[in-house]
Amino acid sequence: MKKTLFNTSLEESMNLVTDKYIQTSMEDINEKGYWRKIIGFFTVLFFMLCIYWIGIYTDNHAGRPYFIKAATLMLIPLLIGILPTCYYLLETRKIKNNRVLSYYYFNKSMFVIMGCLHIQGIIFSIIGASLVLGNILGTAIYVLLFLFAGLERYQWFKQDALKALYGQQSFKNPLARFLDYFVTFSKKYGGKVVLLLFILRLFLPGGGDIYRNDLFRTLGLLGFPLVMLLGFYFLIALGADNFQGYYLQKYLEDYRQLSDYSIEEWYGKKSKMYKESLKK
Repeated sequence: MKKTLFNTSLEESMNLVTDKYIQTSMEDINEKGYWRKIIGFFTVLFFMLCIYWIGIYTDNHAGRPYFIKAATLMLIPLLIGILPTCYYLLETRKIKNNRVLSYYYFNKSMFVIMGCLHIQGIIFSIIGASLVLGNILGTAIYVLLFLFAGLERYQWFKQDALKALYGQQSFKNPLARFLDYFVTFSKKYGGKVVLLLFILRLFLPGGGDIYRNDLFRTLGLLGFPLVMLLGFYFLIALGADNFQGYYLQKYLEDYRQLSDYSIEEWYGKKSKMYKESLKK
């Protein structure tokens, strides 16, 4: 049988699924539940709606950058983003029977909707760069750049995940680890950093002149797509990290026994598995 990402055995999947992921899944449902996650989906949709409104403003005041309205380009990802939100709402019904999978359900759908939000940002960044380079040249350069990055990330995930699953090497995802460190740092020092930046902005003379400088404006328009490209790499890293949940779902009971969690902790008090265990 051909070795793929989806036909691995339990033993092979254990090369990719980490104890940390299982622990995070348990801590997530214990500490956060899922109501705040639902609010998170609607918050992302609100930001996407705001970007759509910016697209309308751009069409009315800056003219169409292409033969199609910017608002139309923004509307397509917005409409697609509604689908993972609805899908997650449906999957929350499964949580009462599969408590430990709440983290996986959330990240799976959030990855899709954040991808839609990111596409909106990429489109706007390319529109901005095209104001400097011209529509044809600007669009061609950055679209090819993102297509190349997407292909490279696909090959990275496929090859590294297969090597990890079939025991050839460990799966390395440094960007996901960096985000873990960044979140930890932000919780400890984020407020102090923001305060320091505010003080520097308040007392630094001539800061507003930067925004009126043509050179800085041009560099900003050309550099914004590169910022979005960096964000794309981080987004893929998070999606790859959450792929562990696929195998956790596939071998749910096996991983419970291997992790030494009780049926109540793993599935929840309201689950069918827990109720059936009480009858034995």
